[in-house]
Amino acid sequence: TSGIYAGLWASNVDYFDASDPASDPADDDEARWELDYAAGISHEFKAGWSLDVGVLYYTYPGARRDLLGSSGEGYAGLTYDIASVKVWHDLDVDAWYTEANLNFALSPKLTGGLHAGRFDLPDADYSDYAVSLTAALAPFELALTYTTSTLDDDACVALAGYRNLCDGRVAVSVSRKF
Repeated sequence: TSGIYAGLWASNVDYFDASDPASDPADDDEARWELDYAAGISHEFKAGWSLDVGVLYYTYPGARRDLLGSSGEGYAGLTYDIASVKVWHDLDVDAWYTEANLNFALSPKLTGGLHAGRFDLPDADYSDYAVSLTAALAPFELALTYTTSTLDDDACVALAGYRNLCDGRVAVSVSRKF
């Protein structure tokens, strides 16, 4: 399918870890949720092949702007059947992210996913990985995802300012397309 799209995504967040003995209350960015806006255009140009180009804008309502501000990214991706590659560029700093994904049917209502990504940042490079299961429960989709990265706690603090942000974690999400 081809067309113009727009989207809105929201999640609770808590990057500051008050239980970490090394944490300083002055470093609490006061971010409690993230609200992202997306817009783009996709085009299927040959059976099975599609191109997706767009922008994404991240916001943190109520957060301290001196510690966590809004940012934007542009992206372009190519998909063929179950495989996709996408390149992202941060519009605020010279940072790139490249990802490869496989999404495959395990049954008519259950999809498996594999993800590998690489961050190329001004001060660091690292990779992230994910495994997911998505169940189609009309009109919703329920996803269970395990994500991890190659950053250890010290590198995570140096890069992101938070010790627990880069650890492996499980996420559950519910979505619905309109």
